[in-house]
Amino acid sequence: MASEVRSHAAFGHGPARDVPAALAAAFHRMDEQLRRARPAPPSARLAATAAHLSPPPPSTLVDEEEERGEEEEGGGGAVATSSANGDAAAAAPGDENAKPAAPAPAQSPTDGEAGPSSSSPPDGGGTATAPAPPPPPLPPPSPAATCAAAAATLAAAAAARSQAGCTALVAVVSGADLWVANAGDSRAVLCGPTGVAVALSSDHKPGEPGEAARIRAAGGFVAAVGGVARVNGSLALSRAIGDLAYKDPARPPPSQVITAEPDVRHFVLQPGDAFLLLACDGVWDVMTNQTAVNVVRAALASPGGTPASAAHALVDACLSPDPAASRGAGCDNMTAAVIMLPTAGVGEG
Repeated sequence: MASEVRSHAAFGHGPARDVPAALAAAFHRMDEQLRRARPAPPSARLAATAAHLSPPPPSTLVDEEEERGEEEEGGGGAVATSSANGDAAAAAPGDENAKPAAPAPAQSPTDGEAGPSSSSPPDGGGTATAPAPPPPPLPPPSPAATCAAAAATLAAAAAARSQAGCTALVAVVSGADLWVANAGDSRAVLCGPTGVAVALSSDHKPGEPGEAARIRAAGGFVAAVGGVARVNGSLALSRAIGDLAYKDPARPPPSQVITAEPDVRHFVLQPGDAFLLLACDGVWDVMTNQTAVNVVRAALASPGGTPASAAHALVDACLSPDPAASRGAGCDNMTAAVIMLPTAGVGEG
């Protein structure tokens, strides 16, 4: 996303009025890149490998009984039998004087071992049947089959990724100008000169009147599931990059059921502003804007505090120690970034 934003001529070259259009274009280009996504390279490589691997050579193992039967039928070779004590006797074809193999002595089970079941017919007649032999083990898959299966798995994963989605939140600072672009329920907050939290974006939720109207106009619906408004009974946010299953290529981007169209706001920074806090909904499910700013300020003021360590402290403070008790709050994905500003106060332009 940063590369997409920097690539636009409006940043550093064109007038400020072009920045909102440049940000919206960057969001929609990211959306289009997902639409055109191809399977991951490892999947393609595995598929090519599977196509070029030759089948494995046939097994040279022959069933012992089959081999013995063929030798006895054809009269060629020697037939070997082994006695239970390991002695062997061999008979050449046509040798009547060959000594037959000694029968194997019966073995009784040792103490503590279960003996074989009796083969004597039960009272009343009947014939005992021997247990069926276990089925032969399956042959191992060939290298070609293994590669083909792995390629199919990776291709399915790539297809699933192309149907996934994410929120997007971008802050652009140029001198005293600050632009914030948001699609989804990630949130930007400014810490003002006195430590007061100032909201820089609004969450895009299906229950908001304007969002619900767009969703219905595009053929979708909003339903409450477990007390949470969801698009088509599923997604709990109304704008995102990706989520292509909710997007009709025939509709313009701002009119989709789930749109990547960002809200873009412009602010003027003044000396005294401390930092920007950008975070996704896993943080805001647990903390208010002011609580999050307070946690970051305390972490920055601690010995060795840095923006990175403050972001880590914020996420750690949001984690639920007991997911059952919190009913999932504090268990969602969490991303946070703290950006220090060389200024103070804010006015919206």
